[in-house]
Amino acid sequence: MRKIGKLVAFLIILALIVVPLTACPGQQGSQGPAGPAGPQGEKGERGPMGPPGETGMRGPVGPKGPEGPEGPAGADGTGSVATIVVNADWDDDAISIVYPGMQVWVIGACFNTHDDIVVEICGEHWFTIDKEDISPCGAFCYGKYDPYLYVPQWIWFYDRFGEPHGYGYSEEEWDIGMKAYQDGELKACWPFIVIPSFD
Repeated sequence: MRKIGKLVAFLIILALIVVPLTACPGQQGSQGPAGPAGPQGEKGERGPMGPPGETGMRGPVGPKGPEGPEGPAGADGTGSVATIVVNADWDDDAISIVYPGMQVWVIGACFNTHDDIVVEICGEHWFTIDKEDISPCGAFCYGKYDPYLYVPQWIWFYDRFGEPHGYGYSEEEWDIGMKAYQDGELKACWPFIVIPSFD
């Protein structure tokens, strides 16, 4: 019996030595499924505002709205009512057909009395009425008596397109205009039809 007891005691001691040696950890197993989410915590304080972003592209223009009601009428304008007329030296009727060198006289009305009147043909200065020669009614007459006024020869040197033409070069008519200015403002005008000659 003693031998059996010693044998059992030996086996128990051997088991206490061998079992811990064979109990080393093996490879880690696969992760198990996630557990249920816990309750949501309280909402934290709002963080500081970030910098503004870049301006986006302009959107498309919307449809045109309905037309509004008509506005009230504006005040009456102050346009010029001055007039100039050209007469032939042998006739008191107004004329528009002239030829270079023709004697004429020019009359005007409704001009102001504090500025000279400058008369041009085709942008070229023709004559000036001094303000002292304008009547209290704003009228003037120039060329009937002294000095005599003649249609200038140079008006035939430009055609209706502003190109040099040359006196006597053609028998065609050319439409031009005479203009009267005061203080740089156009006040009145008169049409001319220029012909080479009445002969």
